[in-house]
Amino acid sequence: MLLYTIARYLHFIAIFGVIAALIIKNTAIKTLISEEDAINLAKVNLFFNLSLILTCIGGLVLWFWVGRPSNFYTQNPLFMTKLILFTLIFLLSLFTSNFFRKHREPKKESIEVPKPIVLLLRLQLTILAVLPLIAFLITRGVGFGY
Repeated sequence: MLLYTIARYLHFIAIFGVIAALIIKNTAIKTLISEEDAINLAKVNLFFNLSLILTCIGGLVLWFWVGRPSNFYTQNPLFMTKLILFTLIFLLSLFTSNFFRKHREPKKESIEVPKPIVLLLRLQLTILAVLPLIAFLITRGVGFGY
């Protein structure tokens, strides 16, 4: 029970890190950002990536080692939907992370942000907004689980 509580707590903390970083990135991104903004967004992006990895690790621990039996999740199509959406957020972050990594040490006073980067950030935030609802439904047994 203690291991479950610790794993669940760390998973939630990591999720909050993902949410906070993605909100900050979406709030701070503009079509033209300053050198200082580029440096700060690169730092926030690093925090986002670390939080995303910790969320994934925490989720795997909860899925396979503590809590409900793994079949509860594996046999639930909503859980598979949640995994697909989480993976999509990760894949989209590869493109945005590449942009932020390139500009973490800017050589110009201002940097033009391509529209696809802004759209990908907005899309990640939109997908992320759906995940808590799916998680809530899964914990209530909605789907084909127990």
